[in-house]
Amino acid sequence: MSGLTEKWNETYFNGRLSPAVLSQLATLEQSARHPEVRAFLERAFCHMQRARFPATAFTVELATQFGHVVQMVQDAWQGTVPPFTLEGRHHKLDNYLESHPWFQANPSGTFLDVGCGFPPLTTVATAGRFPNWQVIGIDPALPHYLVQEEHGDYALFDENGALQYFQGGHGRALAVWRDPVSAREHFTDLWRHWRPQLAAGSPEAAASVGNGRVRLVQNPVRHYERSNLVFRHGRIGALALPASHVIRCFNVLFYFDGPFRQQALAWFASLLVDGGLALCGVNGFHSTRCRYTVYRQQGADLVETEFAFSLDNVRPLGGISWSAFHDDDEEVSRLAALVGVIRSNASFQHDFDARLDVLLTEAGLFHYGHDGYLREMPTAMTPSEREKHQYDIGEQLDQEGYTTAAVAVLQQAGHQAWRNSAGHIAVRI
Repeated sequence: MSGLTEKWNETYFNGRLSPAVLSQLATLEQSARHPEVRAFLERAFCHMQRARFPATAFTVELATQFGHVVQMVQDAWQGTVPPFTLEGRHHKLDNYLESHPWFQANPSGTFLDVGCGFPPLTTVATAGRFPNWQVIGIDPALPHYLVQEEHGDYALFDENGALQYFQGGHGRALAVWRDPVSAREHFTDLWRHWRPQLAAGSPEAAASVGNGRVRLVQNPVRHYERSNLVFRHGRIGALALPASHVIRCFNVLFYFDGPFRQQALAWFASLLVDGGLALCGVNGFHSTRCRYTVYRQQGADLVETEFAFSLDNVRPLGGISWSAFHDDDEEVSRLAALVGVIRSNASFQHDFDARLDVLLTEAGLFHYGHDGYLREMPTAMTPSEREKHQYDIGEQLDQEGYTTAAVAVLQQAGHQAWRNSAGHIAVRI
């Protein structure tokens, strides 16, 4: 074992990581020679330490996920923010808005979805959920062209044919990313082949061509528009937009530093009507591994009203909960500190961990080996099926009262905390 992996183990996990996890982390050391990659990993490990994450629950799968996130980090530093979205991701956030007293008092308005991504599934879902609202999705990575293959793998291109992003479909995402050079060449060759076959017409119109195995779509986002839903291509602060009543910005600002976040919030404040709401944060499958801040416009000021997070962050199975691209990421720091308070309560920690372990084993996901370490169980589940099981486990724990119990721990520690209408742990900072 090399010195760097051993240093991580001793510094952040009291030397208690399993040999299998240490072996997997050692594969990241070459990438960690890049100072920004090393800083990213050590930042995540530091947050795990603050959150009192148990070394025995650090799985090989979690270590592997950090490797995948490192690839995403490197792309983010090259100026690419992945536009990937997940169906149902913001369902609980829409629940939150629907039950908010201010939102209920405003039966219609303008809803701005910043960083809607592509395909814009969550924005479409929100427009369907609130048909009386005018929904505007904006993103700088909205593609001019989409190339998609029969297995669902796809790539996005700008108007000049430059590849913006590519992704695997139907659980094949990791397979596509393992060889990014050949994937880029493959999709670019497909674009060059099919682009001349598009019928002449307006460059702003929706059009497509294909053969059953491959299709090229021009302006694919147009296919998602409806009477109360439009999309705009542009960056934060660079678009002229109508006065807005709600602004949602998820899985965007955490790629950028604190000063950029403040600029974005200032732009939101310039757009929001008095009393309007802004929600910013990070969200996963059906609001798993979720953390966010809620702001309200009060006169000329955008005032923070709550910070909230999903229960699964108390002992997450994925590394995104602790991932931060910059040292000044306040939301990750808050999450780590609050989870640390919750896990410092020995009674809650024991009960929560024990029940979570039972549910993980019953679902066929993880169990503890004879060495006392959590390990993945052999399974034929797809990544989507595993995510669904993890979501169901979180829902079961919430129904059994663990969210309420976590809130009580925070209250006992002096925090103004409650279970909000999304079913998340909320605090007033």
